[in-house]
Amino acid sequence: MRENLNILWAELIIEEFVRNRIDHFCICPGSRSSPIVVAVARNKKAKPVICYDERGASFYALNYARAKRRPAVVITTSGTAVANCFPAVIEAYMDCVPVIIFSADRPPELQDSKENQTIYQEDIFGRYVKYFFNIPPAEENIPPQMLLTTVDQAIYRSISHPNGPVHINWMIREPLAPEKVPFNPSYTCSLSDWLVSERPYTEYPVPEKDISEDQIRKIAGLINEAENGLLIIGETGCKGHILELLKKIPWPVFSDIRSGIYPYMSENVLPYFSLLLRSFIPKKNPDLVIHIGKPVVSKHIYQLIRLARRYVVIKEGPFRQDPVHRSMMQIDCSIKIFCEKIIPYISAKRSKGLEELRRICEKISVFLEDLMKGREEINEAILAYDISKNIPEKTALFLSNSMPVRDMDMYGRIEKEVEIYANRGASGIDGIVSSSIGIAQGSKKLTTAIIGDLAFLHDMNSLSILKRTDSAVIFVLINNGGGGIFSFLPISKFNKVFEYFFTPHHICSFEPIASLFEIPYFPVKKREDLLKAYRECVRKRKSAIIEVFVDREENFRFHKKVEDEIKKIQESVL
Repeated sequence: MRENLNILWAELIIEEFVRNRIDHFCICPGSRSSPIVVAVARNKKAKPVICYDERGASFYALNYARAKRRPAVVITTSGTAVANCFPAVIEAYMDCVPVIIFSADRPPELQDSKENQTIYQEDIFGRYVKYFFNIPPAEENIPPQMLLTTVDQAIYRSISHPNGPVHINWMIREPLAPEKVPFNPSYTCSLSDWLVSERPYTEYPVPEKDISEDQIRKIAGLINEAENGLLIIGETGCKGHILELLKKIPWPVFSDIRSGIYPYMSENVLPYFSLLLRSFIPKKNPDLVIHIGKPVVSKHIYQLIRLARRYVVIKEGPFRQDPVHRSMMQIDCSIKIFCEKIIPYISAKRSKGLEELRRICEKISVFLEDLMKGREEINEAILAYDISKNIPEKTALFLSNSMPVRDMDMYGRIEKEVEIYANRGASGIDGIVSSSIGIAQGSKKLTTAIIGDLAFLHDMNSLSILKRTDSAVIFVLINNGGGGIFSFLPISKFNKVFEYFFTPHHICSFEPIASLFEIPYFPVKKREDLLKAYRECVRKRKSAIIEVFVDREENFRFHKKVEDEIKKIQESVL
């Protein structure tokens, strides 16, 4: 027996989460959610993380799940607390990551009455959740099994194909604290078998989505007939199966920075292909492009796709993945099953454009290596190049949106086992600090996070989460005075209005912020200082902030210089 029915319901719900191997709970401040928090505190297998704000908590949970491949639960009180989860819910939905939002709400009699901290929470996330359930106020005439089957269904919907966020909303009447309010002691008798077991009440096996033999033969036929094919590899989560497939298809491979497929793993994976694509005009258009996995960072790859005769997408999820509207086939199936089934049917011809592309990319590799030698200055491209060369094996790398993820995609050269993550579902700059910590906690790996100054300002309060975890994150913070990406956009030519986009922050140093959160701080203005500070932080394997001061205009000129040189390399080969 528990003190009251609210506490009992909450403990049943939390226990069912734990039995489903979901034990990570992000707790945000609030009163209406008190029974839920009490239940987490009392469950010995639950792992709570206290977070100051719901936006940071939900981005942390999102990326914990991304790395762990298992959902975390975000617990919020009623009102705008729930709404603050929306950006992370959108990202989770767009990038197919399992997250569970568990919100407390006011009971029906207080809805639409101007009761304090009461908003319409039913279906608040609209189409951006896979499942929503409104748990009514606790009453003895509602069987306790309803709570358990609701939790089991929500989890299944979150982790079934395709993964995504779900929302459970519980309308709770007082008492909220564990005050004694008697209820019928026989209320849980119907749960006698469940109470003595350790199993979930309802088990949902999660099937892998299959593909028919007819579809496999059709795609294999297209591959085997192609004279000038191109493979695009996005994030798939099954690196080994992709590498086996690459052995059978002698085509040039464009691998996204999040794919986990790097040039050292296969001779067909072209280094610096993203950089080449910024100025590349193919001599011969691809007759077939096969895109496996999620969308890629580079928007320039779509120039090639537009020129391709045929474009086929194989991905996990029913959503249309075709921003240029060129695909003749969109296959929704398990990537693992696809690779296993199609390999026996493959007898692909060597792509006619492979050697030409390989020569160009090899020349770019030599050019960049020579360009980087002996340079003392630091800019965002050099930073990406140096971190990719010096990041330790078996660690994680989180890349902020805007320029960090693009620069690593273009200038990075990963040559070791590193897990790379980014929020590319909706590609916002919100929640980057909390996302990095979530990756570190979920992966249990030392995590390097490359983040811009505006993204850091957007989420710096989430640095507080670090003290509540055993994770270590090395933040490489780029201070270029504002939004550096806008220097690369057409708006930069309009000086009178450019400041509104560039968003100058006039913060000379982020050292006071590091001091506030008691995080070691390293200021960097030269390349050798970056390498020294980074290597020291890696050696200590503790959280730190390395602030890298970059001249925005000089950074832009360096990028343009590289692009101009690559055009010359391309012309010399073609």
